[in-house]
Amino acid sequence: MSTTLNPTDYETAQPPEPKDLEVPLIKPTVGGMRATRVRWLCLFFACFTCVGDYYCNNLTQALQHYLMIEFDIDNLKFNTLSSVSSVPSVILPFVGGILIDKFGIRSIFFIFCTVVIIGQIIMTVGVAKLNFELLLVSKVIFAIGAGPLIVAKSAVLVKWFVGKELSLALGAALCVSRLGSSIDSIISPKVYEWTGNLATPFFVGIIVCVMSLGAVMCVNYLDAKLDREEPASQKEAQPFSLKEILKAKRIFFMIALNVALLYAGFFGFTNNLNDHMVTRFGFTPAQAGAIIPVIYICPSAITPFFGTLVDKIGKRVIMIFIASCIFLVSHFFIAFIPDAPEGTTSYTILWGLVGVGIFYSIYAAVIWPCIALVIEEKLTGLGYGFTNSSQSLIMIIVPLILGKINVSTADFKGGYFWSQIFLAGIVIAGTLVTIFVYLEDMKHGGRLNNPGTERERAKSIRAKSFIED
Repeated sequence: MSTTLNPTDYETAQPPEPKDLEVPLIKPTVGGMRATRVRWLCLFFACFTCVGDYYCNNLTQALQHYLMIEFDIDNLKFNTLSSVSSVPSVILPFVGGILIDKFGIRSIFFIFCTVVIIGQIIMTVGVAKLNFELLLVSKVIFAIGAGPLIVAKSAVLVKWFVGKELSLALGAALCVSRLGSSIDSIISPKVYEWTGNLATPFFVGIIVCVMSLGAVMCVNYLDAKLDREEPASQKEAQPFSLKEILKAKRIFFMIALNVALLYAGFFGFTNNLNDHMVTRFGFTPAQAGAIIPVIYICPSAITPFFGTLVDKIGKRVIMIFIASCIFLVSHFFIAFIPDAPEGTTSYTILWGLVGVGIFYSIYAAVIWPCIALVIEEKLTGLGYGFTNSSQSLIMIIVPLILGKINVSTADFKGGYFWSQIFLAGIVIAGTLVTIFVYLEDMKHGGRLNNPGTERERAKSIRAKSFIED
């Protein structure tokens, strides 16, 4: 027998919404600007807010071989650039998350994007003067802006895409940012070869950063309009304490550790990749720079697909585990393939780079939305800040260890064999943490592996039963 229900009857017929104190619910985006195409315009601009950051942060990697020659430094000293830039990033993404929660996204977005530009200007001066100490200072200032900037980008996307499109939005923004690294890897070595001036590629970086500031201003304009039209989307400033993060569940800290380990395995590898390819496989720096973007082209093509897929089917932790295994195999493959004979170039490493790119494609699409799923909404900024801080903490130590290993074993595979083995060990540790994340998640209902929430499924089942009746 068919029953006709009006909207009021439907709402009153809904079962009590299930409560889940372990994991916050994925809320559908309904009504207002966030339900219109304006959200895609916001995503478009948000994608470019960190391109300047990623472009300029990649400059030292893209020009590693030339920097080591011009500044007359070894691998250990070069890796101190990565190490010192991670020091402020331990505190500032964490503080940035708190500032976002207290003062709002827009002001933090603009201020720290400006700091990135200032750091890049000082970096350019340091390179022009071949002043390594000034280069170190500039990396610190740059990192002061970059950490909170990334947190602000994540927070604004969580605000606009609090629903099943969240993975797609975060994945798309990240892969576009990574395109900045790809473009830099290709262009910067060629700019240096064309001009013969090491400072010129860094000056180009200033221009890219200014363009990113323009994107930040566009996002801020749309976000301010959202708050005027949807006052409920604004968060009132509330007293906060660092102790608030202790309210997070154990699974959140497991995910933060997983991010720290696997991103250490990724960035520890890519930060030295240009010289690695020159030393072992016979590439010129420009040739290496043209091939390295394979790592980032894969995410650009695949990450949005995985973002959409994970929104529909879930299986987040399983995907992370598969990606970790691919990453581990890639590290061992690159470590054990033979070096190119002198005077020749070996392209065998391409297979390993594709594997690293596939890992990054899957991992980037899956891991960051997981944070929003396992922490209270009011602590979102703090959660992302804590995770980025954990990642930076391990990256203070890892580059120095890699540099020491490289210098100590330089007679065998240019010092890059044992450094690869060390990175593989870090990936193994991260993979083990993934297993613990899975077990912890299953203890509380397997939320990370489900496509939606209990509330969404209950409403879906109830709506389907009304239709069938």
